Amino acid sequence: MSAPDAILHPVRMRILLAASGREVTAPDEHLAACTSCVGALLDSDGRYVRRPGADPAVDGVGFRQARLFLDDEQFESLVEELKATVAPYLEMEPAPSRRARLLSTIVMPDPADAG
Repeated sequence: MSAPDAILHPVRMRILLAASGREVTAPDEHLAACTSCVGALLDSDGRYVRRPGADPAVDGVGFRQARLFLDDEQFESLVEELKATVAPYLEMEPAPSRRARLLSTIVMPDPADAG
C-alpha cells in the first residue's frame, strides 16, 4: 500500500484524526472522508472483479440499500445490535477453510427527507 493510500484509507483517516484529538466535523472533511471510503470500496471491487475466477453470485457479493424510518433511540438500538451481531465474527482468525470478506457500511440521513 502506498503512503497516500495508507493516509487516505477511511479507517486510517479516522484513526489519524482521533489520535490528533479531532473528529470529522466540517462538511469538507466529511466529504473527503466519504469520498475516500467510496473510493476504497470501488478499488476493492475493481480488484475483485478483475481476479481470475471471480463470481459475484457464488462469492456472495451484494449491494443493498434500505430506507428506514427510525427515531434517534431506534437508530442507536439498530447500531448497537449490528455491532453485537458482527463483533464475534471480527474475532475470528484466518484459517484454511475461511476466506477474507469485506463488510462495509455507510449510514446517513436520507437527503430527500426534509426532517
